[in-house]
Amino acid sequence: MVYLIFMLLISLAVALFAVQNAMSVDVTFMTWSFTTSLVMVIILSLLAGIIIALFWLLKQKTTNYMQVKKLKEQIDELENKNSKLVEENNMLMHTQKQRLEQDKLVITDKPV
Repeated sequence: MVYLIFMLLISLAVALFAVQNAMSVDVTFMTWSFTTSLVMVIILSLLAGIIIALFWLLKQKTTNYMQVKKLKEQIDELENKNSKLVEENNMLMHTQKQRLEQDKLVITDKPV
């Protein structure tokens, strides 16, 4: 929300500057040359900056989305491995308990 208010204030300042400087200017770009009002030059420059910023933001969001997706897949894979290891550990503990109980039975059943 703060970002939106900040952007609105900057846009308002640019608009006020453009209205106060409404004279005609010659614009030359590469081989093109034309005359237009300074307001149009300022507003078009502002719009070009906004579009460039939006494309940069889109690139950042896409990159972050891909990283988050990859990390979620790694988390799922690690959770599956962890559950398999916990199950294997429980089975080994159970087997070890059974062997210890059998050894106790064998020891106690031996005649003295």
